[in-house]
Amino acid sequence: MKYVLDGDPVVWAHAGVNGKRLYSTQKHHKLVMSIHLTNQHDDRPLYDGPIIMDVTFFMPIPSRVQDSSLWESTPANMKPDLFNLIKLIAEICQEVLFEDPVIIYKVNAERLYARKPRTEFTIRQLKKSEVYDQKENN
Repeated sequence: MKYVLDGDPVVWAHAGVNGKRLYSTQKHHKLVMSIHLTNQHDDRPLYDGPIIMDVTFFMPIPSRVQDSSLWESTPANMKPDLFNLIKLIAEICQEVLFEDPVIIYKVNAERLYARKPRTEFTIRQLKKSEVYDQKENN
């Protein structure tokens, strides 16, 4: 199934500290993104087995660029880093698309520049026959 989150891709942020209490600095952002995912997932059951995620982060083209058409769909090689982008997606998907990110078997991810920033990802649940094939190949 394919999911799309419009807007600039956002990285996972560490918890903030207020005295002795920790709090999420992205609470509102995570809520909005999870609502969008819930609407796209509809009433389908949660994924429950090994899954493969293919994620593309379409990053905004830097404002200093004169001809943005030359940058469209080229690899993004500036901050934010890919790993923290993936981490936020996995965290938002938890409880909306699956119960625990431990079921993520494989992630294919890339960052590209685009005029319309967004995050697109697909989730594919491995079939039982594929799970057995993976075990035999290892």
